[in-house]
Amino acid sequence: MKKSAVTRTALAKEFGVVPSTITRWERDGMPALKAGRGRETMFEVKECRAWREAQAAPASASSSRARKELAQALEAEQRIAIKAKELVRAADVEQVIAGEYARCRTKLLGLPRKAKSVLPHLSARDVQALDVLVREALEDLASA
Repeated sequence: MKKSAVTRTALAKEFGVVPSTITRWERDGMPALKAGRGRETMFEVKECRAWREAQAAPASASSSRARKELAQALEAEQRIAIKAKELVRAADVEQVIAGEYARCRTKLLGLPRKAKSVLPHLSARDVQALDVLVREALEDLASA
């Protein structure tokens, strides 16, 4: 087995498709390294990429109908990947991340007050210094 060989799942990620697409491509003639009974089939990324390019070449040079069919097939694959939760919309990810950032910011801004309640010996000046440090850190993160 070649050291640069990858699994079906890894190849699917490399091409941005679902593993079942790799299975279909394999049936259509994409090169694969047969590992034997009970072992997972492995793939050489370079060989598979060359095979895909050779398959796509006639479609890119052919009629607009072939390009439309290819676009529809890719769209269908994306819909399947979304339903299988293997692909998410960028807007959904942005919304989740924004919510997590806001939650982290709120927690960090509350840190000086919480420190005062846990460490009652802290002076008002100490709490103010903590507040300044937290705000500076948040500003640095926001500008990065």
